[in-house]
Amino acid sequence: MVKECPVKKILEFLNDPGAVAAKSRKAKGLKQREVADKSNLSYDIISRVEHNKRDFKMSTYRKIFSAIEAEGEEK
Repeated sequence: MVKECPVKKILEFLNDPGAVAAKSRKAKGLKQREVADKSNLSYDIISRVEHNKRDFKMSTYRKIFSAIEAEGEEK
């Protein structure tokens, strides 16, 4: 598997963090509720993040991506 350029991923995240979160979650075969449970965040927050309803703290994004990455390999 060829790894993407980290700069490209960072720019993608900065431009559309919600889309990156949704894409990452779906690649692991997770539901929003599963990410909410694993990240100790509410389902509503996961939904708002994925739909870019507002800006969140980096710690919120960190919790979400940590929960997604903890799932292992992409499906």
